[in-house]
Amino acid sequence: MPVPSSPAALPLALVAGTMVVTVAACGGSTAQAPTATSPAVATSSVVAPTTSTAPATSAAASPTSGSSSTPSGSPGGSGSGSGCGVGSLKITYANDTGGGGAGSVAGALTFRNTGSTACTLSGFPGVSFVGGGNGTQVGQAATRTDGAVKERTLEPGKAVKAALRRTQPGNYGDDCGQTKVDGFRVFPPGSTESAFVAFPTTGCRSADVPLLQVGPVG
Repeated sequence: MPVPSSPAALPLALVAGTMVVTVAACGGSTAQAPTATSPAVATSSVVAPTTSTAPATSAAASPTSGSSSTPSGSPGGSGSGSGCGVGSLKITYANDTGGGGAGSVAGALTFRNTGSTACTLSGFPGVSFVGGGNGTQVGQAATRTDGAVKERTLEPGKAVKAALRRTQPGNYGDDCGQTKVDGFRVFPPGSTESAFVAFPTTGCRSADVPLLQVGPVG
């Protein structure tokens, strides 16, 4: 004859079954999506090179005497030499007697070696009018003739000349802008220093008027 189940056994069995289900559920693993890691990206920047240009400057030469000189950062002459700088030269200007033509006056710059050793000059001097009592350039610098360039050696006391022609300012009418000038700023050929040569006359304010024409020393 079968023994009836104890009333207390049923709830225990149910509880045990429930626990098995719960343990089975807890024992399962939950998969996690892998975390994406962004690879490191190497970057570089390219900087375009820059070029800086120093602004051009010029120093005005103050008028003093025909053999004095003042430094200038922009030489006007061209040529080569071995030492005929303004410190060893006396530079003067004079009109040629009876020289010139219609509307122009012929003259010459003289470069005399006042040093104790020989030096050389070759090429064209740089020449411009200056005024205002302070060496300010007036008008256009002298243009060059087509004269042949020769190297000249100056022994102490010796001199060479360079032709300098002045066109009459009146030839250019109102385009000239006539004004009084004190004389010339002169760069010996190949020199970066200039000398003031006194020669009061009339020039042109306009930088478009070719009032002066200079030849090579010879």
